Amino acid sequence: MRHHALIIAAALLVAYAAPLHAESKTSFGLHGGIAVPHGPLFDTARGGLAIEASVQHMFRPRMGVGLSATFDDFHATDRVNAAVEPVYGTGSHEVFTNWSYVVYGIAALPVGRATPYLRAGTGVYNPKLQIRTPNGILNDTRQEWGYLAGTGVSYVLTPKVSVGIDGAWHQFHDGSIGRQVSWTNVKLGLTLALPNPGDALQP
Repeated sequence: MRHHALIIAAALLVAYAAPLHAESKTSFGLHGGIAVPHGPLFDTARGGLAIEASVQHMFRPRMGVGLSATFDDFHATDRVNAAVEPVYGTGSHEVFTNWSYVVYGIAALPVGRATPYLRAGTGVYNPKLQIRTPNGILNDTRQEWGYLAGTGVSYVLTPKVSVGIDGAWHQFHDGSIGRQVSWTNVKLGLTLALPNPGDALQP
């Protein structure tokens, strides 16, 4: 995965080194909501919690880049847990979680206080399968390369604070089963404007 890390580092370097303009903005966002499985994951897991933290830099009102860290939590269906209990003991159950670290591009269309946007990117996914038993927890953690595509709307409350709703589709290839694993996050969020690196240099 070393070359994947280099791709992410290069994208961040480009974002930091890009010329700053009066219209450029940097922000920190925190979103929370639900993760809805589909495809193979839908057959084995129920929807769960989704939390995302992000830093975005808009070079122009309509164009920017971002870096996000997202946590998703799913619980196995009753059918899966019914198969787990005879093997690992009464009360045993499966939990699937994932951390993802994604670099993405943003295309936005500001309209008054509202800004609809699209975003898409790629990054590292760390899926973990846990079997929680009366005698302890069994873990299987992997590292995969995955993708994100999403859309949303942010609404400016004050020059420093925005709220919004975001929907994001995630997918990675699970080498252990040879299939694509995917889900959709729907989240509400709060975004805070950050000082730009060049603000201190302004007269």
